[in-house]
Amino acid sequence: MFATSKLNNLRKRHYGLDGLPSSICVLAPDQLASSVRPLEVATLDEVAFAIVKAEQAYNAAGDRLFALRRLYNLAREAGGIGSGCAVDAAINARSER
Repeated sequence: MFATSKLNNLRKRHYGLDGLPSSICVLAPDQLASSVRPLEVATLDEVAFAIVKAEQAYNAAGDRLFALRRLYNLAREAGGIGSGCAVDAAINARSER
């Protein structure tokens, strides 16, 4: 029989924690590199820094999503078709004033 980890127990006991990763990247003592630490032994400070990194990644993904949607909309508004080059079509779009 397999022992259930503390992290799995926590995931089961609290709604919304099933998305917790098993490990996080933490800054190594030399401050130049990061290392992977199991979440079960991570300190509160390490979790806080992991939150900051996750927020940065989330914001970057949101920025990419917004820009891709904008490119798509510009290209479609300019008459671009599905098999055409999106950037070429967007370049031909009317400029926003």
